[in-house]
Amino acid sequence: RRPPERDGAADAGALAERRRGKKLRHSVTAALFAVSGLICWCGISQVISNSVSSAFQNAFHIPPLTTTLVLTALAALIVLRKNATVKSLDVMVPIMAVCYFVLTVGILVVNFRQLPAVLGRIFAEAFGLRQIAAGGFGAVLMNGVKRGLFSNEAGSGSAPCAAAAAACDDPVKMGFVQALGVLIDTVVICSCTAFLMLLVPQDLTAGLSGMDLLQTAMQYHLGGFGTVFIAATLALFSFSTFLGVLYYARSNVAYLCGDNWWSQTVYKLIALVMLLIGGLQVCIDFHYSDFWADPKKQFVPKAWEGMDIEEKSDALYNFTLESLTQILEAGVDVGMVQVGNEINNGMCGETDASNVRKLLASGSKAVRDAATASGKDILVAVHYTNIDDMKKLDTLLTGLQVKEIDYDIVGLSFYPYWHSTMDDLKNAIIHVRDTYGKKVYVAENAYCYTSEDGDGSANSIKGTDDLAEGAFRENLSLFLRILRMPQKLPQNCHISIIE
Repeated sequence: RRPPERDGAADAGALAERRRGKKLRHSVTAALFAVSGLICWCGISQVISNSVSSAFQNAFHIPPLTTTLVLTALAALIVLRKNATVKSLDVMVPIMAVCYFVLTVGILVVNFRQLPAVLGRIFAEAFGLRQIAAGGFGAVLMNGVKRGLFSNEAGSGSAPCAAAAAACDDPVKMGFVQALGVLIDTVVICSCTAFLMLLVPQDLTAGLSGMDLLQTAMQYHLGGFGTVFIAATLALFSFSTFLGVLYYARSNVAYLCGDNWWSQTVYKLIALVMLLIGGLQVCIDFHYSDFWADPKKQFVPKAWEGMDIEEKSDALYNFTLESLTQILEAGVDVGMVQVGNEINNGMCGETDASNVRKLLASGSKAVRDAATASGKDILVAVHYTNIDDMKKLDTLLTGLQVKEIDYDIVGLSFYPYWHSTMDDLKNAIIHVRDTYGKKVYVAENAYCYTSEDGDGSANSIKGTDDLAEGAFRENLSLFLRILRMPQKLPQNCHISIIE
């Protein structure tokens, strides 16, 4: 039988049946299942926006932030309305599946003579001596299980939500349909995708992963159309996935909080926030210190103590390259790397300006090399503070310009309690843009709201609660003015807020 409907869609799944029952209504294991599912689907929301924004950047050169904002707005338009979610899925999923399958099969047919070599490579790399030494069959099997869960949900416990909601005269038939779904998703679709990638010469895909790898493979087979096709298909797939997991979440939320509008809306809003966050790029800030680095604290790491400037420059290059490579290989979408933190008075234990420039050059080269190897476009940033002393800042930036230090953007700290006025910040931004031709971002900004000790460390700002509350009101107003500042800056002068 088809379960009862709620908001135009079937209210189905294990938790929905528990909620309607009497004996099984309260269960610790069911509550844990509900909570873990909701956490997992929030994570999936982040993966969705990250993948789509990356694909659109590769295909159309659209900034990830723009794609993420549009995707989040469209998702909000649908999920915050009744009856729209399932109706949208009914249209998008068949189009997505058929187009991708037909195109990939066509490519495999054209290249069928190379398929035996591809299969041989798969088995050789899965069961070779290197793989046995690295972990053996168990590691291969575990990785396959992880990939399988991600591709078809079999075993995760969420797929029955969709199966239970389907109109079917016999539950056994629906069970067979679900089993067929595993075959299609993992064995057919994922295998076709793997073949597409492995048919591409290895020198074209070396160092690539995820969406960059797939789009490079499609571009090899179909030219520019392949990149665009994957971006469009991924957008449909990801969008339908987001709507689908919110449909799954309805039963979980209703089980935990009751079947009411407010709890469903709160979770939808949380998922939308996760969707937004997932599409944002990350700025990696290397302090090159065993402790937080600022103008008064630029200590050399203990591991680098005793090194001369050449040895330290090499160590900094290797550390930056290795760390950033690991971050990129983990799938983090890095958009900018900050080499040093508030380096007005030195960096990594060096106070001589020429030595600091050598370190900056090494860090910048490491970022460029990691970006090239991964096929990413990553900005290199230098970060200064104390805009109230523009004479010294000019000296530092001029030194970078004369020595042709490679970087893209200047970060400025702005704490109004110490760093003068908003007009000074505005003038500093314009001055850096006009004089050095660099973009500017506000890397740090903060204001106090209480004089109480919140972390066991001495407060930076001394005074009573009245002073703190007054500073809070004043600095909050200043911060809002920073957010509005791009509208008041001259044309072609940009500002970004990082922290």
